[in-house]
Amino acid sequence: MKGNNPEPTFKIEPSVRLQIASYIRRTIKKLQGSTPKVKKARIVKFDANCYEVFNHENRQYIKLMTLERGKRIMIPLMGTSKIQGNLTIVMDKDLEIHVSQDLQLVTASRDALEAVDFGYTEVMTDTQGKGYGKQLGNILTTATDERHKKMQKRHKLHSLEKKYRKTDPCRARNLRKYNLSRQKLNDKTKTVQETLKREINGAINQLVKKTAPSVLVTENLRHKFKYNKTKKVNRNFSAWVRGEIQDRIEFKALAKGFRHEQVNPAYGSQSCPECEFVDHRNRVGENFKCLFCRYEGMADRVAAVNYARRYGDLEIGLYTPCDQVKTILLNRFHRRLETGQPATVPGKTLLCEFVKRNLDFQIDTCQQF
Repeated sequence: MKGNNPEPTFKIEPSVRLQIASYIRRTIKKLQGSTPKVKKARIVKFDANCYEVFNHENRQYIKLMTLERGKRIMIPLMGTSKIQGNLTIVMDKDLEIHVSQDLQLVTASRDALEAVDFGYTEVMTDTQGKGYGKQLGNILTTATDERHKKMQKRHKLHSLEKKYRKTDPCRARNLRKYNLSRQKLNDKTKTVQETLKREINGAINQLVKKTAPSVLVTENLRHKFKYNKTKKVNRNFSAWVRGEIQDRIEFKALAKGFRHEQVNPAYGSQSCPECEFVDHRNRVGENFKCLFCRYEGMADRVAAVNYARRYGDLEIGLYTPCDQVKTILLNRFHRRLETGQPATVPGKTLLCEFVKRNLDFQIDTCQQF
C-alpha cells in the first residue's frame, strides 16, 4: 500500500526483488480489475413543462428549469425556430438544443424505379450516368491526408513527451498541455464530419428532386470491404462514410415517401448490361468496355443499370455468395450463346462471334508480348 518492497528473511538480489515486486503488482492489478470512472454528463433532457421559449428585441430565448426553486437559466438562441415538446440539451464546446419533429407522410408523385451506385469520388451515380455529390472524394482525400500528416507529427511529440518524463518533467507537462491536447483535433474532425454529411444530404436531395422515384435500388453497404491497394489508397478508402450514406438514404425514404430496396452488388460493374458477359477485364478504372459485345460506358452507370435489373431477381438474392452470383451470370450468358439470340451479325450466332473475338484477343496479347 505504501509502495515499498518488503524485506525478505533470506538473501535475494536487488534486480530479482524488483522483478518479483513487479510481478505481484501486475497480478494484484489484474485481479482487482479496472477502477471505476466518472463520466461527465453532457446531455440533459427537458419535457414541455420544464422550459419556456420567448422573443425579445428580435431574438429568441429559452428559459430552462433548475434544481433551485424559482431560479431559471435564460439562454439566447442563434436564429429562430419552432421549439415544442421534449427537447435535449447537449453541452459540448457549444451548447446545442435538439428538438424532435414529426415527419409528414409523403407519397411518391409517380411510379418509377431508379437505381444508383455509390462511389468514392462522388456520392452516387444513377442509371443515366449523372453523378451526385461530386465533392465527396476531394473532401475525403484532403481530410485524410491532413489527418495523416498531423498524426505523424503528434507521434513524434508523444515520443519526446515520454522521453522528458524523467529528465525534464516540466517540459513533458507543457508538451501534454500545449501540443498534445485533443480539443483542436476533435474540432477539426467534427467540422469534416459535418461537411461530409452536408454533401451526402445534398446529393440525395438532388437525386430525389430530379428522378422522383417510387423505388430506389441501391447496393448493401453494411458489410466489410477489403481494399488490396497501397497504404495511402487503403487509408483513403477506410474513411469512406458508408454508414452515413446508408443511414441518410433510409431516413430520406421515410421523409420523401419512396421505398428503399437493396440488391446484391457482386460483379455489378464487371457484368455487361447488354450481353451479360462477366469478366474483371471488362472494367478498367472508371471505364467499362465489354470484351464480348464491345459495349462501352461508365463503370458506375453500368453498375447502377445492373442493380436495377437485379431488383426482383429470384436467383440472385441479397445474401447470395459472390461465387454463386458469378456462376449464375455465366450460366445466363451461356444460355444466350446456345440460343443464338440476338445475333450480332446476320448469319452468325453469339457463339461464333464470341470464339472469333477470343481468338482476336489472344492474338493481340501475343503480339504485345
